[in-house]
Amino acid sequence: MPHTCEAGVGGCAANPPPVQRPSIVGAVASLAFTALAVTGCASHSAQEPVAADTVNPTMVAAGVARIQWGLQDADLNIRQMDGLDAVGPSETSCAHGLPSGRVLYFDLNWRGVVNKTTVDGITLTILGPDGAALTVAEPDGRCVPLRDYRIDALPPLNGEQYVLQLIGLRGPAQRGPVRLAVVFDGHRESLRLVPACTPNQGQDAGLSCPIDPVSFDENSAYSVRWDLNQFR
Repeated sequence: MPHTCEAGVGGCAANPPPVQRPSIVGAVASLAFTALAVTGCASHSAQEPVAADTVNPTMVAAGVARIQWGLQDADLNIRQMDGLDAVGPSETSCAHGLPSGRVLYFDLNWRGVVNKTTVDGITLTILGPDGAALTVAEPDGRCVPLRDYRIDALPPLNGEQYVLQLIGLRGPAQRGPVRLAVVFDGHRESLRLVPACTPNQGQDAGLSCPIDPVSFDENSAYSVRWDLNQFR
């Protein structure tokens, strides 16, 4: 199951350990998708290798959407990584059997803009580059499609956030930056993930590339605003 994290409590970090959640969790984990229904692992001639838990994944790209709906403001932060991050390779089999070279790994982080403020529950669907729903790699080992996925309200605690590990696939001939289709409470938007700054490059004054950890930066290339009130 996904997990919540409260900053400053119990050593909370960017990728907090899973904790027991109430009736509906408040975390956003990993996206894994295949062109088939993602309820298990498909078999392919070339398969994604199983990585060791000691590997430290690095950020490949990222995008942040600041979403306004009703009186709510929250950030949907998605980082593309070069390996599993929010859950360890030994904790999930969601990437097993997927074609090597096409697997995409994402961290999803959902949190309020104003700290210690309740964020209403939402329903979320995210589609990968090939149009299939991404899959959530739950910490309990389940592989759940991120389609009409319910995220409960976040309580008004310090640094409360919802974290998910996600896995997906590139299209067979796809190259370049990843773009995800996000359906938020029934409204569809598109989020482009901007390639991360290189170690030697650093972040320029124009904020043309993200660095880790990523947050919403006004007028940056990797940050967008979605005002959904205009569609009400």
